[in-house]
Amino acid sequence: MTFKRLINGFRDFQNEYFKSDSDLFEKLVNDGQSPEALVIACSDSRIDPAILTRSEPGDIFSVRNVAAMVPPYTADTRYHGTSSAIEYAVKALKVKYIIVMGHQHCGGIRALAQSPDTEEDEDSFIQQWISIGRRARKAVHSILEDSSEDEQLRALEQSSILVSLNNLLSFPWVREAVEAGHLHLHGWYFDMTHGKLLGYNPETMHFEDILKSQNLPAISTSHAYGYGCESVTLALPRFLNQLRDTPLPEATLEKKPQRNRLPLKDRLKQFACTCAASSTMGLEEISPLIAAGLV
Repeated sequence: MTFKRLINGFRDFQNEYFKSDSDLFEKLVNDGQSPEALVIACSDSRIDPAILTRSEPGDIFSVRNVAAMVPPYTADTRYHGTSSAIEYAVKALKVKYIIVMGHQHCGGIRALAQSPDTEEDEDSFIQQWISIGRRARKAVHSILEDSSEDEQLRALEQSSILVSLNNLLSFPWVREAVEAGHLHLHGWYFDMTHGKLLGYNPETMHFEDILKSQNLPAISTSHAYGYGCESVTLALPRFLNQLRDTPLPEATLEKKPQRNRLPLKDRLKQFACTCAASSTMGLEEISPLIAAGLV
């Protein structure tokens, strides 16, 4: 794309909306915006939520950042671009839906997968930002260690969406709106290779084709497996266990040779205990895993 093409594109936009359909923007100017959905998507140039959903101006309020990450709620005096947009969408615009949209072949998630285990580089904004997904990376590496790189990346792309949904519930006013039934949280994943949009089903813990499963339940704080705002992240081991047995569609992947190691159930228990030892999960967070028969 050349710079001139951007200008020509605006000319087309101007002709379409200000000459053939001037009422739309006149209404948006006079009445203000009232979108029903906030979409948090990746900054990737190949992913545009408005184009993917054929949305008109005023339909969606959008946030785009590296890897479609949502940070946990933090009350401090630092700059919070994504968090302030979420606050405005929920408190001022009173959106009914928040959709976290990740995607296949995400450069930010690949950087997360390849980032060192040491503390993030303080001179790199990207490394500090993608560290939001470290919990997902730890689960993927622990449970899918023997899987191919493509399988691990896909799992990490999808698991990071769950972490962002979990972090959304750490915002008190998001949590209150969800519990009151005024706000509904969804996780979407765009499969660029096959042109499919997948939605996370918290009941099956799978990402499903939204065109075939249009009434996917929203994420709630008291779902079938719910344990407060940690519920989504606690689902990661079960989700990854199921994903492990679900091959990538129409893809032939060369698996790494299997090594003699503990059975999956014992590895999940080991993973949970490691989290507890490193204070990333307390005993009260591991107990739901035990109750679910996972550890």
